[in-house]
Amino acid sequence: MKKNFKHTNHSYLRYANCWEDADVLLEGLNILKTDKILSIASAGDNTFSLLSKSPHKVVAIDINEVQLYLVELKKVCFENLSHSQFLEFLGFKASNNRLAIFEVLKSKLSLQALHHWENNIN
Repeated sequence: MKKNFKHTNHSYLRYANCWEDADVLLEGLNILKTDKILSIASAGDNTFSLLSKSPHKVVAIDINEVQLYLVELKKVCFENLSHSQFLEFLGFKASNNRLAIFEVLKSKLSLQALHHWENNIN
């Protein structure tokens, strides 16, 4: 199995959103405030859902660094955008304003994530 990962291209975004049923995930895990949770980042959606139960800590990991840049970008969106701007920026609503919104978010990203997004702006 390890060989397969060596030959897999991890330089691009594979998942922008995950549509699994977060309610089933949360019910099945029965998360407590004292829990420390390890989550596969993927597009971040399930990882962010875990936070809704206020566990002690959630750590997201992924073999694909680009997926982690997406989770970071979404985190910055949650922290800095209105709900409407969030939906617009991430493509859930029509927008002619995504680049302007990105300009607002840029200073909040790590250098690695910023570099990735600036080089993949289209």
